[in-house]
Amino acid sequence: MKPESIGSAVADFQQALRTNYPTIAFGFQVIAEELPDLFPEEAALLSPNAVQKRRSEFQAGRNAARLALRQLGVAPVPIGKGALGEPVWPKGILGSITHTEHLAMAAACTIGTYKGIGLDLELDQRFKPELASAILTDAELQCVKNGHGDIGAYFSAKEATYKAIFGAIGKVIGFQDVELDLTDDNSSFAARPKKAFSPQFQTGITFLNGKIFKSTGMILSFAVFS
Repeated sequence: MKPESIGSAVADFQQALRTNYPTIAFGFQVIAEELPDLFPEEAALLSPNAVQKRRSEFQAGRNAARLALRQLGVAPVPIGKGALGEPVWPKGILGSITHTEHLAMAAACTIGTYKGIGLDLELDQRFKPELASAILTDAELQCVKNGHGDIGAYFSAKEATYKAIFGAIGKVIGFQDVELDLTDDNSSFAARPKKAFSPQFQTGITFLNGKIFKSTGMILSFAVFS
């Protein structure tokens, strides 16, 4: 992807997120050769055998997180890693990190602003039709077959949804555990549980809403619930 395309996507996403989520802080870091250094505690989280691509993505994601935290008045601190690989945010902060091979992003807010937030960034061309049955519920699959929604939008929105849920309950759920309703233009979505994976979320009851943005071959989804 050309640098000008990445820059255009960043500008588009910044404007869209600022308009729709003024109480959330977002950080952007283009993944290039020169990246800010990790804290020693963060560097120690990487495997000695990690390839440069993995190191760069991790490094960019941590810097994007610090850029978001700076907007909340939080001084630069190490962003740790939990038992399931999730970022460990400073006390009082709720956040999410995502990346493609070209761009890393992070979202953060103070706890109490929302109960869950989830951010996901994908390359639009990565989705093959054969992935649909693994990603989509029967109802979602039927929507795609009827020309309503596409696999990439569903996948990204589900990833954002699951990150938001994990941040709230610390539990990984499957692609079939939540069902999404996308708007006709694939710009917004709502989520409801298909099964009782937590007492906080009632089966069949909408609990989360989100937005989907597209720019220069990338899909960005952001999910929130209160």
